[in-house]
Amino acid sequence: MSQIMDFLVQTSCVSSDLLKEIMRDYLSGKKQKSGLKSFNKLAKTGVLESIEITDNNIKDFLSTAKKYDIDFALTRDKSTSPPTYRIFFQSGKEENFQKAFKEYAFGTSKKLDKKSVTQVVNREQIKQNAKV
Repeated sequence: MSQIMDFLVQTSCVSSDLLKEIMRDYLSGKKQKSGLKSFNKLAKTGVLESIEITDNNIKDFLSTAKKYDIDFALTRDKSTSPPTYRIFFQSGKEENFQKAFKEYAFGTSKKLDKKSVTQVVNREQIKQNAKV
């Protein structure tokens, strides 16, 4: 079974050494990592934008950001109680971030609308006990 691999390399001339290096990097698993980065590394890439998020919503946002391959940095504002967090992201990837944030906002509102099974069962039990 043969596999076909496509490599995109911007160069004027591909030498055998360059091709060897590309294949070595590919086979060793080196790739550009996305997701949580340090603020300094993210600031080096260009202009940043930010949003504020609360402590309760971080985990939900992280899973959504992972789905859309968004590079972001997370900083904590210690001056407020309860702590608030700021998420910084590249302004060049704002479109991906908007999609991810819409999905995140829709998911959290959907979770708030759902009633848990235990709440429904407890309500029914209370009604039955009140009748008796």
